Amino acid sequence: MTQRSQNQEFLFSRFLPIAVVFMCLLSSLQAQLSGTYTIGGFKPDYATINTAVNDLNWQGVSGPVLFKIRPGTYSEQVTLYSVNGASKYNTITFTSESGNAADVVIRYYPNYTSEWYVLRFVGGTHYRILNLTLESTNPKRTRVIQAYGQGIQSLLIQGCRLIAAAYNLNDYQLSVITMRPDYIKDVHIRDNLIRGGTGAMHIQGRSSSLSTGTEITNNRIYNFGYHAASLGGLRGGKFMGNRIIGSARGTTPSKGVYLSGWNGTATTPVLVANNFLALPRSSHDGLILGSSSHVNVYHNSVDLAGGGWAIILNQSQSVAVKNNIFKSASGYAADVYRSTDLDMDYNDLFTSGGPVATYNGSVAADLAEWRHLAGQDRRSISVDPGFVSYKDLHATAVALLGAGVLVPGVKVDIDGDLRAKPPCIGADEFSKTVKWPYIYAKTELAGERPDVETPVLSVFPTPTSDRLNVAITDAYSGSVTLSVLDGLGRKVSEFSYEKDGPDLRTEITVSDLVPGVYLLRIEEGKEVTVKRFVKR
Repeated sequence: MTQRSQNQEFLFSRFLPIAVVFMCLLSSLQAQLSGTYTIGGFKPDYATINTAVNDLNWQGVSGPVLFKIRPGTYSEQVTLYSVNGASKYNTITFTSESGNAADVVIRYYPNYTSEWYVLRFVGGTHYRILNLTLESTNPKRTRVIQAYGQGIQSLLIQGCRLIAAAYNLNDYQLSVITMRPDYIKDVHIRDNLIRGGTGAMHIQGRSSSLSTGTEITNNRIYNFGYHAASLGGLRGGKFMGNRIIGSARGTTPSKGVYLSGWNGTATTPVLVANNFLALPRSSHDGLILGSSSHVNVYHNSVDLAGGGWAIILNQSQSVAVKNNIFKSASGYAADVYRSTDLDMDYNDLFTSGGPVATYNGSVAADLAEWRHLAGQDRRSISVDPGFVSYKDLHATAVALLGAGVLVPGVKVDIDGDLRAKPPCIGADEFSKTVKWPYIYAKTELAGERPDVETPVLSVFPTPTSDRLNVAITDAYSGSVTLSVLDGLGRKVSEFSYEKDGPDLRTEITVSDLVPGVYLLRIEEGKEVTVKRFVKR
């Protein structure tokens, strides 16, 4: 062999492995996911969710990735990890192809050996989970979404149905959503139906200084076994516009919302506002703030059918409590214990004949004594709010009209209606002439049946300049007519739909309307509801 051949052979043997590695890396980079992919159905990109997740984990992403899941039931347990290349620009989205959460059901029977979840995050950033149904079918393993280990950042869970059996056990770890990662940053849980579990959610940031920007908004929470929500170790964010209805069946005491160590700052306080919280069975404590600071509690409506306190402030500081309805049937409206720098006023504190509140262990028999003990609520009132029902906390008491005070960050009410100046006390802004916007099945509590969700009718945004969204969830099926009426009650436009399930979502154009106040008339068979909106 010539010297030249020997040199060529040496170079080939020396650099071939490097070239192979380089080509593999180049191939891997070229194979990174980007764009839209389908899962399930006819000729999909991926037959199952987990095959898509495997590629996601191995290949990473080089652009935004959208997985459209086709209608069907997927018996899978899914784990999502941190993915190479994910960023605020390169988000990873899993959604139903139709946009309807009921069309895609991810169902699993979690047990001890497979751990207790349907969808799990082990760390992970920039995930979007949209318009899906996730269900645990194990009646005693009711955790549906779990997050632990590494930090969770930029996570959105929206428009989903998260379902489990109600489990009457005091165990926060079996909440439908259970998150205990190292830190929680910019987690948004909004517009979801959350049903069952020992509770709807248990979210605990282990590093509170890093656990920032948690927002839990506009969710429907009901039929939980023990508690609605336990949230703590967080900094900044909001809990707003949620409709919480405990079960009317059974005798086990139920709790509402417990905020422990959720702290804001003097310039950016945590906002707890526009929530309905109804505990219609034997209850114990509605809204609890423990060891929290710089929190604004505005325009909430709390109704306890049993004993306990409608609101508790325990060892908390710099808390503003205004424009709220706190009603307890056989307990107390409020309790303040070892809390400082409070601003409580313009509230409705009402009990059905019992003492109104407790302050550092002392009992206040009525509002006058409460003012003397606590030095709070100088302009508050004590009247029965006249809630429409134990599951519908739209108030009717005339004394609440204009009895509140304008507060920052709450320009609209729980239904999207503009707040008056001055506003009503409570989550709902109403007038003497407004027809209550919630229509319920007459024979049994919606939400107790597995096939009927808690009725909701929302019209938003208001004010609006071009489009108006209408969302209806109730037991009615059939023809639905939406009519836009002007200030004189004259019909401006009309839209007809066929509602063949519990949900109807639509958008109507109002851009051609003259600016002003209008009414939207919703006809579902013989039931008629009227909602007000403002055209800018």
